[in-house]
Amino acid sequence: MKKVVQNLHVFPFFMGFVNVYLLETPDGLLLVDTGVSAAQMQRVTDDIQAAGHDLSELKHIFITHAHPDHTGGLRDLQKRLPATTQTYAHAHEARVIRGEAPILKARPEDVGMVSRLMLRFMPDDLPETARVDVEVSDGDTIADMVQVVALPGHSPGHCGLWWEQARILIGGDVVMHAPWGLVKPLAPATPDMPTAKQSIQKVAQMQPEMVCICHGAPIKAAASVMRDYAARVAG
Repeated sequence: MKKVVQNLHVFPFFMGFVNVYLLETPDGLLLVDTGVSAAQMQRVTDDIQAAGHDLSELKHIFITHAHPDHTGGLRDLQKRLPATTQTYAHAHEARVIRGEAPILKARPEDVGMVSRLMLRFMPDDLPETARVDVEVSDGDTIADMVQVVALPGHSPGHCGLWWEQARILIGGDVVMHAPWGLVKPLAPATPDMPTAKQSIQKVAQMQPEMVCICHGAPIKAAASVMRDYAARVAG
């Protein structure tokens, strides 16, 4: 567990390729996404306890979107936490998490050759179903601290969390931060890339100080970085 800023921490799995975030809020701990596996979530809870917290303090789990690398540890984690811990997701993502709807992907005709090959190996459903207690929408407040921000495209119900006081967005997969710079969300896993580009524009218009994403390092000086990237994407 690494400190990003006061009250915000990141668990950078696979050298930061898959990030899970933890927020200390006025209403307990809030975990953003649950990685790819139960083993990862065991490491997360071990670190939380090593930092002096009891697992009963983990009162909120927010899922940015229902892809396997963001929900992999959810079912196991829910079993180990008090029943009072609330899991939040957008209504569309909640249906996928519960096993009521498939994972939407890009159409083969909309992507290039490499992406078409990748589509063959991408699952239609999550490996495990899990519980969602609260279905959220754009503007909802969670834990008396952060607001839900709808960022669709990569998934129909893809959402982030906006921490207004710090001007930090936890943005899921709205972009990825590669060693050479920002890139759009993974094409074969993105059923609506034009809408995903609009979500990038939305983030730029928010003028955040920092954008914490799930694939890559947090984006610092994010207002200018996102403005420049949004202009490139639109061009």
